Order: sequence, then structure tokens, then C-alpha cells
Amino acid sequence: MRLSVASCGKNKTKHKIMGKIHQVKVFGIDRELKVIDLCDSEEMMKKMTVRDLKKKVVERFPGPTDDLQMIFANHRLDDENELLYKYGIQHLSVIQLVVRLNGGLPA
Repeated sequence: MRLSVASCGKNKTKHKIMGKIHQVKVFGIDRELKVIDLCDSEEMMKKMTVRDLKKKVVERFPGPTDDLQMIFANHRLDDENELLYKYGIQHLSVIQLVVRLNGGLPA
């Protein structure tokens, strides 16, 4: 299968001749931007869960993941079983990674 590749800084955006690779842009803790390939069809994109996204993010941003949270459109992606499209996430949406910090005063 032939791929047409367009350069986008350090990252590459891939488009298939007959379709496209569905991707999201992820800003890491250190503000590093990475483009993450999710799937190659609209049907698969509609079935992607937060858990699926987190697995792919962890592959590209190695390190401790226990306190890692993902934010999209000011909403934490907490429910790992929720479908991405229910949050409004689509091709080239931007996700922000943050670290949950323990602290604060006891209640």
C-alpha cells in the first residue's frame, strides 16, 4: 500500500490513498507535542475508548503513568471505558497531559 507522507515539524502526518490515519495531537508534561496514530478507519475511530488512547499515549510518552491524566476541551478523560467520540474527540484533536499531584489539607 502506498502512503503519501507530509512533513509536519518533527512529526509526520500520514494519509492513505484510500483513507486517512486518524490521529490526535498530544502535549506532554514538558509541552512537547507528539502526533499519535489511533486507527485507519472512521468505524474504528468510533470504537476507540479512553483506555485505547491512554495505551497509545503511554507508548509515546514513557515514564510513570499512575498519576497521568489526559485533558480534552477542559474535561478530564477519567472514564477509561468511555468512547472518545462521546467527548467530541476526532481526527487531529488536541489532548493535554497533566500529572495529578497529591496534597491539600485534610477535610
